[in-house]
Amino acid sequence: MVVRAILLAVLCGLGVLIAAQPQDRPFVIRNVRVFDGVSVRQHQSVVVRDGHIESIGPADALVVPDGAEELEEDGRTLLPGLIDAHVHIDPLRTIEALGRALVLGVTTVVTPTIAEPPEGSHLADVKISERSEAHLLVGATGVVDLGHLVTRSNSFVIPTLSVLYRLCETPDAAAVLSSCQEAREAIRQLGAADAVVLAGTDAPFPGTTYDASLHWELEHLVEAGMTPTAALRAATSAAADAFQMPDRGRIAPGLRADLVLVNGDPTSQIRATRSIEAVWKRGVRVPRTPWVMAELCS
Repeated sequence: MVVRAILLAVLCGLGVLIAAQPQDRPFVIRNVRVFDGVSVRQHQSVVVRDGHIESIGPADALVVPDGAEELEEDGRTLLPGLIDAHVHIDPLRTIEALGRALVLGVTTVVTPTIAEPPEGSHLADVKISERSEAHLLVGATGVVDLGHLVTRSNSFVIPTLSVLYRLCETPDAAAVLSSCQEAREAIRQLGAADAVVLAGTDAPFPGTTYDASLHWELEHLVEAGMTPTAALRAATSAAADAFQMPDRGRIAPGLRADLVLVNGDPTSQIRATRSIEAVWKRGVRVPRTPWVMAELCS
C-alpha cells in the first residue's frame, strides 16, 4: 500500500510536470493542409510562439524564425482546437472528463453551469454559458421553416444528434422516432437558410463520452446533409463566435495556438478527425494520456 501511494505520488507529479511544460522556443508546422475555421488552404506552414499563432502562409514562402523547431507534416491537416458546444460536467469526474476531451482534440467545452472549473494545460478549457442549452427543435418542420426561424431570431441550434439517435435505439424509441426521422429535414432547412449550427454532445448522456462523441457528432451532421467543412465550422469558428470566444476557433495570427493535427483530409472525409496525430493547447503539445494520470490521482 505504501509502495502504491509513493508510485501514485511520483506518477501524478510527473503527469502534472509533463502536462505543464511550456514550449521554450517557437515551432513551425510545415506543409500542411489548413482548415482555418472558415475555409481550407493547401500547402501551408504555421508558426507558433509563446502559445499563440505568430504567422501562417504558403509553405514555400513563409519565413521560419531562427532556432524554431520544424515539424514536417506533409499530407496532414491542421485544425483549430475543437469546441464541444454543450456538455454537462460531472463534479465527481471533472478532471478525467476535461483530460479525456483534450486528448481527442476538444480544447474547449461549453456547459450551462459548473462551480469553479479547474484549469491546466492538461485539461480542456471550460466556458460557462446558459445559451448552450439550445437543442435541436424538431416536430414542426412540416409547418414552419426551422432555418428561417433560427436566422430571424439571431439564434443558433445545437442538434446533439448523438443523443437523439441514441434514443432512437432504445426500447422506448417509438416515443421519439418521429423526431429522429425529422432530424435530417431540420438540418437541411438550417443549412439552406445559412443558420448557425453548433456541434455539441450533451455528454455524459448515456451512450456519449466527453472525448469521442464530438467526432461522432460531426459525422452525424455530415450524414444529415451538412458539408464536412460546414460541420467543422460548427465545432470551431461558429462555436467561438456564438459564445464570444474571439481568441480561439480559428487559425490566424494572434490567436491561441489551440491546434489539432490529423491524418488525411476531414474537409472531404469527416471521419479523418478521428485520426489524431497531435494536439496543442496554447502551443503546448498534449501528452496522449493525461487523463490516465488524472484518473489515477483522483
